Amino acid sequence: MLLVVMNLYVSGNNFRFQAYFMQNIVHLEMIFGVTYTDERLIIPRLKDRFCMPVEYRPWLPELTTRPTFSFRSVIYLDPISGIIDVLYKYAQDLDCSPETWRHPFDLFRCEIVISNVGDERIFLRNVQDLRNTETMFQVSVNIETSDEIKVIVSYLELWFSSMVTNILPSMIIFCVVIFAQWRRRKIHMFITVLALTCIILLQQSANRKESILTLEDLWLSVTFLHVVCVLLVDLMVPSHRIQYVDINSGQYTRFILADVDVVKRFPPQKQPATFGKNSHVVQQRIITTSLGHRKRISLATITCCYFIFAFAYFTFVIHLILKHKNFFW
Repeated sequence: MLLVVMNLYVSGNNFRFQAYFMQNIVHLEMIFGVTYTDERLIIPRLKDRFCMPVEYRPWLPELTTRPTFSFRSVIYLDPISGIIDVLYKYAQDLDCSPETWRHPFDLFRCEIVISNVGDERIFLRNVQDLRNTETMFQVSVNIETSDEIKVIVSYLELWFSSMVTNILPSMIIFCVVIFAQWRRRKIHMFITVLALTCIILLQQSANRKESILTLEDLWLSVTFLHVVCVLLVDLMVPSHRIQYVDINSGQYTRFILADVDVVKRFPPQKQPATFGKNSHVVQQRIITTSLGHRKRISLATITCCYFIFAFAYFTFVIHLILKHKNFFW
């Protein structure tokens, strides 16, 4: 059994990452260095290590790759010890398939499997990654060695655009709907219906790749359902309640006397009244409107549920991003 030791080099300058901009394709160039000893090639009369010509090819390990692609090899011989160094140069465009459910925080993943056809056992001795720091931060390269060598390339999609165009605007729309509940009924009804229309348009404009529920769809759908709940509360629960304020005492009262005579209408929210047509004492009361208790409780419940969902959502998203060390890209 021949023992073969393999050195794996990932070329830095030639590791060109263009997957996101070129239809999810990674251009990968690697150099595999295989070192083994063949005593039949010991030539005492030669001293210097040299590159063997193409006409004289020694025995070489028969390596296969998945997916299959061509490679070039260069052979160097040390004539004193019979040590042969073979450099296999690979250059291939790899199709990377994303995990669609994570959109817009997609994780693209592609791999190369290198194995030996013969009985020789190949050990991975060391790995050198010659890429610059920025490229290492953008693209993760993991090496797995068991019965075969597996090179796994993974990277995240650029997700800032989806955050700015879909997720954050939908959150702002929900907040506007909640604050609009303190305005007149016609105004907040109009704003709520307009918000529903905007969220539907955001869902239609989302970059849908497959018929799978994504994280972006989940966010927009939950936001849409919460706005619908606000609309249902607005339709089913009284929107305002009337409070009577005694100007003299400055306190609220729940009822007015039966013989109240409203003498004049003021702009909304203010209305004076006199008590007792024949009374010498005239008391003024101001009628004010405010949100009913049931509607306040309903809106507070919907708002709390939404922000609990938002907290859980962003916690999970940050976990996904930090897991692959790709937060700022």
